[in-house]
Amino acid sequence: MKSAWAFVAAATLLACAGVARAQDLAITHAHLLDGTGKVIDDGTLVIAQGRVVSIGTGPAPKGTKIIDAGGRTVMPGFIDAHRHLNAATAPRDMQAFLDAGFTTVLDALSNVDALAALRQKIEAGEFPGPRLRISGFVPVNNVAMPQGVTDAARADPARVPIGQRKPIAPVAPEAARAMVRAAAAKGADNIKTVLVASPDGAEIATMQAVADEAHKARLRYIVHATSVDDTLVAIAGKADVLMHMPHIGWVDENGALARIAGSHLPILTTLGVFTPYFGPEGDGVMRDMHAFPYEATLHSAGQGPVNARLLWNAGMTLAYGTDTSFSPRESLRHELLALGSVFSGADVVAMLTHNAAIAAGVADETGTLEPGKAADVVMLDGDPLADMFATLSVKLVLRSGKVVTDRR
Repeated sequence: MKSAWAFVAAATLLACAGVARAQDLAITHAHLLDGTGKVIDDGTLVIAQGRVVSIGTGPAPKGTKIIDAGGRTVMPGFIDAHRHLNAATAPRDMQAFLDAGFTTVLDALSNVDALAALRQKIEAGEFPGPRLRISGFVPVNNVAMPQGVTDAARADPARVPIGQRKPIAPVAPEAARAMVRAAAAKGADNIKTVLVASPDGAEIATMQAVADEAHKARLRYIVHATSVDDTLVAIAGKADVLMHMPHIGWVDENGALARIAGSHLPILTTLGVFTPYFGPEGDGVMRDMHAFPYEATLHSAGQGPVNARLLWNAGMTLAYGTDTSFSPRESLRHELLALGSVFSGADVVAMLTHNAAIAAGVADETGTLEPGKAADVVMLDGDPLADMFATLSVKLVLRSGKVVTDRR
């Protein structure tokens, strides 16, 4: 992990020295993936004033600065639509996201004030960084945590079947609405709820109030739900985005698959944090680097990927998200190991770009290389359609037409 962050200081100094100055340019001789599924061989991408002008096979306009891709893959910038930033270290961490190809990051829960201030500095050009989408937290019930545990995601009380859970007192709808307004005033783009539902669904009315208040403020309602049962409650509660693949229970039981897919909501992959990986000496690790087997989430490594494929086949918009806080490049590698068991390279390209833009709420601005959209661009060695791990070989990154990473 440490090596993935080693580039930060040097790259930031280069950017501040003017490497990231915006230019009108054309990328030629590229293997172009536009994010919609279209592939153009020996293509040309023309950029002006930070936006895509054209994508095709013609020559570059005369007088335009040329970047010759030399047959390398050029595609939209990557998007992690479920990330946890450390507000204290985020300013120095931003370049690492760019170096790994990530031009947009949705923080799913951190310090709203600190991240809003950081975003303002990035957009003002004080230093380079990805587009930031920020989330404020609003609880909808009073889940009882085990002693010493404050994070429902780690305790996973959702593993108790919904019919065997004790009744949970909901937060009053008006109190929840007030929390939404407070988060909006601080600069949040999303309202986040961690859901472990009551057996009688008592919190659904509060969730619907949160969704209504969020929409009044032009925010989206994103919901952490890790079990199939909780995912169904999240849908009833008017969630806009499902922040986890359900990895507790099977979606093809009791009609859940049709009900979840019928919601037409974007859903984040977040498979890597639950999948064990093994080094050359057979030393397996699971969620947050717990030793294998980690009993709290052991079965998720099977249920999550299978549920993901079933929902993909049913037509759901699956988007890339990691739920991690460590090196973005290492997070990508871990997520690819899990995704590769059930998805193709073309699937992963869609998840990393267009689908993640939908989930992050930035699809009007980025996620595809189409005329008028921001020129968020990644150049790779290798073809991720043939080998999804080629996404780890980032050579060049543009954010709004500015070169922010150059390793050619």
